[in-house]
This record gives sequence, structure tokens and C-alpha cells, in this order.
Amino acid sequence: MSILITGSNGFVGSNLAKYLSSKDLKIISSSRKKYDNNGFKHYQITELNQFTNWRGILEGVKNIVHTAACVHQMSKFSSNDKKMFREVNTL
Repeated sequence: MSILITGSNGFVGSNLAKYLSSKDLKIISSSRKKYDNNGFKHYQITELNQFTNWRGILEGVKNIVHTAACVHQMSKFSSNDKKMFREVNTL
């Protein structure tokens, strides 16, 4: 079974990927930044929104765990930016 973990370079995503791979599950990771993927197949997603093309990434994936999020920055952004945060984090 293949599992896609978005936000795999963050605290939750990276620890979840390590844990699930220790259970012999196939992990596919994605993040906005390039990082050491610990041997997982990794996709760098520069923009996470409604236009993100997931077609090739989702091939063979049975489950998705969405841990990607914009955090720790909300107070210094405009209402348009807050709309983008909501789209990335929940939609």
C-alpha cells in the first residue's frame, strides 16, 4: 500500500513518514521545499492550491495524509493572504 504524506518535511509529516515506513508501508512524500527524503520517493510542490497538478504523484497511492500547512505567520498578512492560508491548510 502506498501512502502520500504532504508536508513531509514538517514536524508531523516527517515523523509520520518515519513511523509508517517502519511498518513496511511504501511512503511517497511531498513538500514545498527540497529536503533529504530518507529514501522515500519525493515530489517538490512549489505551489499548493486548487491548481496543483497531482496526476503523476497520485499514481498508485491508496491513502493521503495531509500535513502540509502554512503556520506561525497569520497575524502579519492581509485578508487575501489569510484566504490563501485557509485554502492550503483546509481546502
